[in-house]
Amino acid sequence: MILLLALACTSGGPGPGDGNRSDGGASDGGATDGGATDGGATDGGGALALTATPHERYGSLLVVTWQQPGDGVAWLAWTLDGEQATTAPLPRLPGPQQQLLAGVPYATTVAVELWSPDGLLASTTATTADLPADLPVPSVLASQPASWDPSLRYVLLSTPPLGAAWSDAWWTSIVDRQGRVVWAHQGPRQRISMHVQPAVDGRTLLLDENSYWTTFDGGAQSVVQRMKLDGTLVETVAAPGLHHAFTELPDGRLAWGATDDRDETLAVEQADGSTAAIWSCDSFLASIGESGYCGSNTLRYDADRDSYLFSFYSVETVFEIDATTGQTLRWFGHLDGSYAFDPPDSAFWWQHGSHWTEAGTLLLSSKDQQRGEETVVREYQVDEDRQALVELWSFGEGQGVYGSEMGEAWRLPGGNTLHNYGSTARLREVTPDGQVVWDLDWGSPLYLGRTTALQSLDPLLPDPG
Repeated sequence: MILLLALACTSGGPGPGDGNRSDGGASDGGATDGGATDGGATDGGGALALTATPHERYGSLLVVTWQQPGDGVAWLAWTLDGEQATTAPLPRLPGPQQQLLAGVPYATTVAVELWSPDGLLASTTATTADLPADLPVPSVLASQPASWDPSLRYVLLSTPPLGAAWSDAWWTSIVDRQGRVVWAHQGPRQRISMHVQPAVDGRTLLLDENSYWTTFDGGAQSVVQRMKLDGTLVETVAAPGLHHAFTELPDGRLAWGATDDRDETLAVEQADGSTAAIWSCDSFLASIGESGYCGSNTLRYDADRDSYLFSFYSVETVFEIDATTGQTLRWFGHLDGSYAFDPPDSAFWWQHGSHWTEAGTLLLSSKDQQRGEETVVREYQVDEDRQALVELWSFGEGQGVYGSEMGEAWRLPGGNTLHNYGSTARLREVTPDGQVVWDLDWGSPLYLGRTTALQSLDPLLPDPG
């Protein structure tokens, strides 16, 4: 017997899918009456015992259970804002079944239906938990769905809690295209989570818990947690000295900027769990006759180049470092020996989020000028012959938006750019011709940590039981 399990707001029999949902126009979603599911199921006698309840800790996740009557294949689907999402079909053995669903906003009611090829077998409804009181939620200032990049369905991000100190327990959350929170995790107190990111394999989240800015211990207790959406902890990596950014290598090892309040090194996790420093900021500055405070804000590993881009706000320079030898390959910015800017007024200042795009260009967020009060995106082509950064594209001048700290810019697969304004807690999607088609505002004062576009949440869930 082949069973189809459908979580839907329609009465038709949905087919299996790949776990993704196509995005339509902006909407305010389903009912928002809060509370828990009624758990009832109209299954013609109760044999299938269909239930759908909010997850105990992550109340936007729905735990769906039923009794499988025989061998077969089952899959889940649910409809929100008139659009259907489905999970991948899986073979099932007879007996109790459980699967998590992700993507339903907090305080939203959906209908759950169990289908077979012969028709509807059971139905129930579920309401996700109420939104946590101190979890920041953005306002949608602009929304033009026809111009959205289709690769972005959700955004992973982090913020401090509402009405609390910067050092209080940070929230990591995922919002949908309507700005609704569909998942949230609160870290421990006295830890900062500024650089949360999906793992390279897309199956776990990497959450930094940074002690440098809270207990002022030099980052001695900083760690990175690898976890699933249901809170399953896969790994804890000790990251002594971590005070800002970290990055993941293709084999799952981590690298981070490690500080001792004088020097900052590029620390890399080794196969045996130890840590090795492959590059020193202080030593490099001395080698070119410079000195100064070493403080980084971005670290990105690029597999195609087998190198790191290591950005230092303290000297307004980005270094490219060979991942194998630790050699400084070149540097961009304002130290002696940096590549020139073409034209000169395209120079970056107080840069954040520097990385190589798929097209091989350098993209980052910057002040518009040295003492400027606008935050802009700058994209450069590297001219090796002239040792120059040639500006190809920019956005933000004349927009009047300024983030004094943090921030970044990401090129989306469809060509749009996602610009994060850091301490202004604003996130905007802009087309290549400079049109703002999505604008989320969390309000100030608040900080917005690293932001990453996601297409599907299903890979981040544990395997169905």
